[in-house]
Amino acid sequence: MMRNGDWPALQFDRPLPSSVEYERGVRGKVHGARTDFRWIAQSAGFGREGLDLHSQLNLGAEDLPECFQAWRNIAEQCFAMTAYPSRAIDAEGRRGFLEKQVLEWRKPPGMPATLAALFLLPRVSEMTDEIWWDHSGALQGSDSMIHLSLPSTEHDPIAVDEEALAATIERGRHALRETVDPRTLAHFYDQLLTRRHPACLFGLRQPLPPDALAALLLPLPREIADRISLAGWIPSSRPALTEIGSRWEAIILAADSTVPSPSVKANEMANSLLTNDRSLTASLTIDEAPPPALNTIRPSSAKMGGKIRPGLRFELEQPAAGAPPVIRELYEFATAVDRRWLSPDTLKNAGGPLRFRSSATEARLLCDWIKQVQKCPPHANEKQWDAKIDLLRSAAIVLVPEPSTMKAVGLPATDSPIPVLLFGLMLDNRGERDALAGVGAALLRNMLEQSTRCRSSYYWNGRLRTWLSRWQRDTDRKDVNVEMLIAEAVKHRRQ
Repeated sequence: MMRNGDWPALQFDRPLPSSVEYERGVRGKVHGARTDFRWIAQSAGFGREGLDLHSQLNLGAEDLPECFQAWRNIAEQCFAMTAYPSRAIDAEGRRGFLEKQVLEWRKPPGMPATLAALFLLPRVSEMTDEIWWDHSGALQGSDSMIHLSLPSTEHDPIAVDEEALAATIERGRHALRETVDPRTLAHFYDQLLTRRHPACLFGLRQPLPPDALAALLLPLPREIADRISLAGWIPSSRPALTEIGSRWEAIILAADSTVPSPSVKANEMANSLLTNDRSLTASLTIDEAPPPALNTIRPSSAKMGGKIRPGLRFELEQPAAGAPPVIRELYEFATAVDRRWLSPDTLKNAGGPLRFRSSATEARLLCDWIKQVQKCPPHANEKQWDAKIDLLRSAAIVLVPEPSTMKAVGLPATDSPIPVLLFGLMLDNRGERDALAGVGAALLRNMLEQSTRCRSSYYWNGRLRTWLSRWQRDTDRKDVNVEMLIAEAVKHRRQ
């Protein structure tokens, strides 16, 4: 019999915490109000990091309201969400909206994200609009920035113990055995292991129970389970999966699909979850998952008639077998025709050194990949493809901060949504940040100006401003006046 701590996603070298603490927020339309979607109610500590949560939790048009749960992973916070059809009717008589209850959990050092998911998803699934409905009159004429304050009694910590954890796991596994075909489940894990985003679990007639949604994380290596976001349903009539996949690595879909034969390792993961056989996941790591057979095209090829098919890949020079994980992650992103987003957190979590010399093989590969995938494939959105190239540019310049890299790949355009220093967010210590000044004062000035002026999202702009302030306060570079250059860039941005 598999014990709680035997699951790969629950590997933890400390005793279980006594409780899981969280903050709570409610987002939707206020009954009878003229305002659009807004935060209706929040506890005191909810959203204090300033994340653009309404965008980060978005699942497309959201025009087909349904009851389901989701697990969103953003940097050092995780969000357990339940969604349901709102009973609100706005001032124009419109109805049929999606309302969301959101629990925010800040990760304590070392604690598995899956542990929190197993307690928070069932808890949030029980929450309804009763928390605010009787007070809606106080909000009808108010500004959209005004919300009800939730008392601490409305987000009491959840007690944690082995018995409750085991019960939740068993309920989740039972639900999966009853509703999910083993081959379909194995194919889902194949996609996650090979980092095809979004990984899709197809063919369900209705959303999974919250326990089952959390249980999907259990057989995953912890380095994957700790960082993925899992959407339990897509409440949209025409979901743009590529766009949704930029936020949610795994999604559950009702659509039928032909499921290919899964790999041996993915089969083992699915079987371990359904049969409780510990031996099947005892030695599984992310590196052991064999890549499936893929359809590939040459970057210069125009023979891509019809829509871009999921899983289509460019033929690019592969990194060596022993290449650092951070380089392999960039290779996977560059080769995947249907991937448009790669976050600094994902790249940093891949592991490996965050600086390379321009003479290194890794530096040459990065520059070559950017040149080879410059041309936008037919049927791809040109602006989205430009953003993909700019993400690769940012990664190359941050990882290889030398003038030769800038000359080889160039800067993102001034109207690009990608700051050239976006992947600088991976750099935590003074030496790593100061290494960026290796491009010289003139080029660093250009990088700072482009990064502070580009129109990225509120979330990434905020994180970049905080990171630049930290670098400005804590720099030891002598040959380049980093402090002055950052001050100038920020000043010009405000003018």
